[in-house]
Amino acid sequence: MKKILTAFGLGVGVMYMFDPRSRARRRAVLRDKAIHYLSSGFRIADIVVRDLLHRTQGVVAEFSRLRSQLPPEDEILLARVRSRLGRLVSNPRAIEVHISEGRVTMAGPCRSGELPRAVRAIARMRSVHGVVNHLERQQRGRRDDSLRAL
Repeated sequence: MKKILTAFGLGVGVMYMFDPRSRARRRAVLRDKAIHYLSSGFRIADIVVRDLLHRTQGVVAEFSRLRSQLPPEDEILLARVRSRLGRLVSNPRAIEVHISEGRVTMAGPCRSGELPRAVRAIARMRSVHGVVNHLERQQRGRRDDSLRAL
């Protein structure tokens, strides 16, 4: 039974491709589909190769960063600390930050719920050698009081 079905399938395929009335059109359609799938495969392969290249460049950059243990300048570290504070506290502009040789000094008002998390996160940053905490705890800010009135 298997041989009969195989022979039947081959016969139908040959008849389909070599039919005198529409063989040119059928072969053209088959050729166009093959070209389409081949070009799609090249496009996908190009995307995969570029992705692997970018990931490799990222890994190489990370290893070279780890290898050169030069600490960043204080201005660069200040920008990094300010950026981190912007994601941690609700009013980062109220906090004064000073850096000297990797030691971070922070002063100003900070909400009591945000203070421990902010100090801990800054202390864990790369190239920070210590944190001097002069932040003042605030129970409620002006925003909380104005929202209560509404």
